[in-house]
Amino acid sequence: MPEDKIVVFSSSGHPSEWKHFMRGAKYKNVYMDLHLYHYRDEHALDITSPRGLTTAISRNKRELKEAISTGFPVLVGEWSGAAIFANSSVTPEGRNAYERVFIANQLASFAPAAGWFFQTWKTEKRIAAWDARAALGTLERGMIE
Repeated sequence: MPEDKIVVFSSSGHPSEWKHFMRGAKYKNVYMDLHLYHYRDEHALDITSPRGLTTAISRNKRELKEAISTGFPVLVGEWSGAAIFANSSVTPEGRNAYERVFIANQLASFAPAAGWFFQTWKTEKRIAAWDARAALGTLERGMIE
C-alpha cells in the first residue's frame, strides 16, 4: 500500500486486545481509532463539578495512554462536548460556558494522539455539544494559529 494511505481500525472499546494486530515492520501507517464520549455511559459524571470534570479528563488521558501502549499511533476518532449536567438550574449560558471549558480540557488531553475528529460537523439546530461549528467556534482561532 502506498505510504500516503493509512489503515484505521476501531479499538472497539478494548485497545489492549489489539496489541498483536498488524504488527511488524511490513505494516506501515496503521492507526487505532479511539472514541472518547462522556455522555450517558457507565462512567459519565456531572461536569459542572470540579470532581466530575477532572474525572472525565483523567479518563481521556488513561484511555489514550492505554491505546498508545499497544504501539499504534492513535486517532481520537469520535468525541463531543456532550456531557452530563445533573444540576437542572444551569442556564443555557452557563451550559455553554461549562461545555467550552470541557471542550478545551478535552483538546488538551488529546495532545498525545496523532489527531482527532469531532463527532459531527453540523447539526440541524447547531447543538453546541454535538456541532463542531458551534462547539469549536470560540477555540477556532487558537487552533488555526
